[in-house]
Amino acid sequence: MNKKHLVLHQDDRSTDFLKPIYTHLSSKTVVHHSVDVDVRALIRSHERVIMLCHGYPGSFFNMIDDSHASILRQKKDLRQAIHETQSGQKPQPPYLNAITEK
Repeated sequence: MNKKHLVLHQDDRSTDFLKPIYTHLSSKTVVHHSVDVDVRALIRSHERVIMLCHGYPGSFFNMIDDSHASILRQKKDLRQAIHETQSGQKPQPPYLNAITEK
């Protein structure tokens, strides 16, 4: 059975202001570090993926990169958020471009 929300939120004091985005969610898994976590399995087992951090062009704080594109492409809500970002003419990292490619 799929869980509802997977929150990937880098443990970074400068992004603590983002916590209210997910603190109210009742069915969630929050990951701050991916050292001992199978991120691919978590993505597969959750309906939604919420990614919060500064990020940088190479990856999403060493948790998400181009190799996750096929899994993330299946997440409807994530794709919608990416398309909204694209329509706003904001630059996005290559790993997000890979998700939206067909």
